[in-house]
Amino acid sequence: MKNVQFSSDDTEQYRWMWEDILDTKEVRDLFGPFIFFLKNDDGETVSTYTGADLPEETGICQEEKLFQLEGRFWTAGAVVNQSHSNSTGLVFFLSGLIPFLKRWLQEQFRNGPGRDKRYALMVQVTKKFHSSMKAAAVLKEIVQALEFIYPGSRIALHLAQDWEVHSDLGHIDCSFGFQNINEKMKQTYLLGQIQTAETEKEDMPALYIPLLGKQGVYGVLAMEADRQLVEDEMERDYIKTLADTGGSALENAELYQQSRTLIKDLQLINETSHLLNSTRKFEETVDSMQMQIEKFIPESRQGYILMDDVRNLRMLNDEYFQAPERMETIFRVMDHFERNHEAVFIGDLSNESSYDFDGFRSMMAVPMKQSDELKGAVIVLGREAKTFSFHQFKLLQSLVHHSTLAFMNAVLHEKLERLIITDHLTKLHSRSHLEQKMNESINKESRGTFLLFDIDNFKEINDNFGHQIGDSIIVQVGEILEQNIRSEDIAARWGGEELAVYLPDTSLEAGRKAADRIVRHVENASSPSVTISCGASSWMNGEYTTLDNLFFSADQALYRAKRKGKNQVVYEA
Repeated sequence: MKNVQFSSDDTEQYRWMWEDILDTKEVRDLFGPFIFFLKNDDGETVSTYTGADLPEETGICQEEKLFQLEGRFWTAGAVVNQSHSNSTGLVFFLSGLIPFLKRWLQEQFRNGPGRDKRYALMVQVTKKFHSSMKAAAVLKEIVQALEFIYPGSRIALHLAQDWEVHSDLGHIDCSFGFQNINEKMKQTYLLGQIQTAETEKEDMPALYIPLLGKQGVYGVLAMEADRQLVEDEMERDYIKTLADTGGSALENAELYQQSRTLIKDLQLINETSHLLNSTRKFEETVDSMQMQIEKFIPESRQGYILMDDVRNLRMLNDEYFQAPERMETIFRVMDHFERNHEAVFIGDLSNESSYDFDGFRSMMAVPMKQSDELKGAVIVLGREAKTFSFHQFKLLQSLVHHSTLAFMNAVLHEKLERLIITDHLTKLHSRSHLEQKMNESINKESRGTFLLFDIDNFKEINDNFGHQIGDSIIVQVGEILEQNIRSEDIAARWGGEELAVYLPDTSLEAGRKAADRIVRHVENASSPSVTISCGASSWMNGEYTTLDNLFFSADQALYRAKRKGKNQVVYEA
């Protein structure tokens, strides 16, 4: 192998160093011929030393041995005569030189011809900063640069939050948050200024450098290093410049992540508003809201509560919240909203005796308000302590705020529907709603019975007691009707003092028994006591049936009941 020719006088000092160490008779006699070389990170040989020319005769086995230096920028190696008896010893000897070599290289890097390389590192870190939105990638570049320039130092990072740097910086101490830090580090974080402190090693003080961005401090770089380095103003300026680059990187990464999160949040809120405003039914409104919340708070239990003007609570969706034993806690939540006008965020319910949601340890509760009036609440529960993040809490608040109008519209729509299908006086169904349900029954069921009631001698009641008592009698009869029918049966005010009941999937005989029961109850329970007459009609599958036919038959039967003495039931022949 031929010696490398150098193009600069600076590289001659490399040759002198190796000659001082290796060019002795004892080394040549002991190890025989070998070539020692040094390469930079581009693979270029920057220095060689030839102890003696290796023989080039055929059959001489030569081998290249590499000695990896700590860091990224230099590799040492040697070409040795493998057949020499002491070739293995030479490898060990050269390996032992590596610590001295590293120390010498660092000194050259700081003060000698490597100074340009030092600032090339700064350029490299800055390029990484501008080409990546990942804080971990930039921090890795900074740490590696510091480890190479200051090989004897000990570096640690204390970051304001976890930017997922573990995988890239697993070899150094890296902590998140500032709960367990010393006073100097707190000052560094709060003031944004470099601080120094003594350590257990007298000659290795600590240097705390803030990772500073334009909007604040995002962490602290802690570095234990040689005292001369720590006290050198130029060295501290260089380290601070690197640290500032890291602070800017963290800030950019944080702002980038915040912008992405904000976009997602706005998309979710917009999507939720669209879904909620596209429906006017309570069930669909609650289902849409639940689906949207589950997108960012999975595996949670959600409760939706409405409160009317007299503080009656209505649970919209979940039997867990509808249980009687939960009512006291829910009232406490609503009382809190009325007193404090703010949402509730509790990480551990075991420390809060006021809120007892058994089986759950985390709670977020957000009020529904319209014109500063409390209309309801959304409660989200988690089974484990500290289930929810603050970001989830703020996003839930935004969703509830934007969805309250949709819930109130659903309330108004429900009230309007109820008004349309409800008789104002008796609160029974309207005649039109009864006809609609009867039509549906005729189309999908096999039979049904229609009962038409009329209050006997109602004109005399109005004449003797007045119209107010007359209205009261109609209301009483309506209540008795509802008390004596099934939940699937439909009671309605037919008109004036006439009331009607439709019994779906019921035979005429079963319908007659229900009518007899109602007639007897009215006679015994009304005050002042009145009687009613009833006409009944029915239909069965296979018969041609229309609503007009059923109404006409029941009306004729009612007419016969009146003529036969009233206070009785007559059904079609």
